[in-house]
Amino acid sequence: MYSYRLNGFLVVAFLCSTFSAFAQLGCTDPLATNYDPLASTNDGSCTYPMTDYVLEDLGELPNAIRECSGLAWKKNHLWAQNDGGNVPMLFELDTLDGSVLRSIRMATGNWDWEDLAESPDHLFVGDFGNNDGSRQNLSIYRISENQLLQDTIWTVDTITFSFADQTDFTPADLNTPYDCEAFFFWQDSLHVFTKDWVGNQTKHYVFPAEPGDYTVAPRATYNVEGLITGADISPDGVVALLGYGATGSFFWLLFDYEEGDFFSGNKRRINIGTFGDLGQTEGIVFSRAGEGFIASEELFTFPAQLFRFSSWEWTDPITTNIVEPQNLWRISPNPFKDFLQIKNGTRAVMNISLYDGLGKRIGVQEIVGNGELTWDLHSLLPGFYFLRGEKGGEVFSRKLVKQP
Repeated sequence: MYSYRLNGFLVVAFLCSTFSAFAQLGCTDPLATNYDPLASTNDGSCTYPMTDYVLEDLGELPNAIRECSGLAWKKNHLWAQNDGGNVPMLFELDTLDGSVLRSIRMATGNWDWEDLAESPDHLFVGDFGNNDGSRQNLSIYRISENQLLQDTIWTVDTITFSFADQTDFTPADLNTPYDCEAFFFWQDSLHVFTKDWVGNQTKHYVFPAEPGDYTVAPRATYNVEGLITGADISPDGVVALLGYGATGSFFWLLFDYEEGDFFSGNKRRINIGTFGDLGQTEGIVFSRAGEGFIASEELFTFPAQLFRFSSWEWTDPITTNIVEPQNLWRISPNPFKDFLQIKNGTRAVMNISLYDGLGKRIGVQEIVGNGELTWDLHSLLPGFYFLRGEKGGEVFSRKLVKQP
């Protein structure tokens, strides 16, 4: 199995090396309810407890972007777009409060813009919303990086596509499995995920990120128990699918999968709030591994908003190595029993937070530059925990094993 993260391999190897020299299939994620300490190869069977998470609210989006339907992160700039029926414009947003820094007019239509995606050289605009399942002009506009320096984009490359498994285009408003609102770029291709109004599933389609007309069959289907409205992939290969259901919004995290088969590995759902809390969530993007932004559009009296999220506590690699790269900190022992020793390997003050397996913060410490800390954790129950360090805007983390 090709994996984008170690996902417990080193810890599993540490725990079971005395038991068996043979690989064993099973759930290798210690945070799962069916974790198998003897498994060394993930078979995608992990199940997880219900997980609730509170987003960091950065503020309301301005009226110009009140129907925000997609986000992209391009060269440390946050880009957004409006839903269908609005002026075809791209907006650069301030990452602190969501205000508009600049806007770019595009000389295209906006039939139903639903998501943005980025590659090293291009930005992609997904004009493929299909609420009634009747569209036969699903399109993606490709914009070069240099064009983002202009005030108006006059020409774009166009990619058109259709679903090979759709044969009926009879209009059925909000009652079609072929609505589409989410995609991202990965490995020279575009990865599209459908919004299924009928079965609350999503289908995954893949086609080249080059101008052309493509008819594509689904690569995989998964029951996401809701409507998918946004997607992105992090620099370390974690896929996030944003959506909402009857009770509110969520995102799925897909990780430790076989190459290109995103649903073959771990699939963890994170509930993030009600419509009253968030509005209707529409866009998600990673700004770096484990962190990113979510945007909602205006819904009735609920305003459009911008949020920040972190996913590192559910997807970070597990390791027993006690020395961090660049000697940022030293942690020993790990696994630990009663006391944890942490040495600050930098000259700056380091803030340390301890989280349980569900992402709840249970302790905070501060270490001065080049200082050391001995933390009494004998009262913790045995299991897996997360240590997060912050120094001058830099964030790093480590998973810990608490022994009986």
